[in-house]
Amino acid sequence: MTANNLLKVVFGGAAAWWIYQKYIFTQSVNFKIVTISFGGSFFLPTVTLEILITNPSTVSTTISNIQAAAYTNNTTKISDIFYNEPITIGANSQLNISLTLNPSLSNVITSLTNMIKAKNGSIQLKGTATIDTIPLPFNINYSM
Repeated sequence: MTANNLLKVVFGGAAAWWIYQKYIFTQSVNFKIVTISFGGSFFLPTVTLEILITNPSTVSTTISNIQAAAYTNNTTKISDIFYNEPITIGANSQLNISLTLNPSLSNVITSLTNMIKAKNGSIQLKGTATIDTIPLPFNINYSM
């Protein structure tokens, strides 16, 4: 085998390994809501969600964009979320990010009314995270 062919095999193998690790990441990444805090004012409420992102793969990964919608009890949409700051998550590590929701007062009232009627509550985030230029859909649930 010539040196040129050997280099092609080595680089091809490295590329295949990298692609495989990205595949492992997309199949096993975990998004989890760990805390919810409320702020703002009565007329301009804010909700901050602390999200734990776990990267179980052996390669670092960059999330460049998160777009999602937040729902209560899987029915009432309370806010859209846009997060456009690049985040690098190291191999086999975790990272917390904060996502801020700016729901309208009417959506908050509707959501609270529905939660009281149902005697329980949950928040769902449904959206897409762009990970190394690959859009990855996610659905995160948090029960209260």
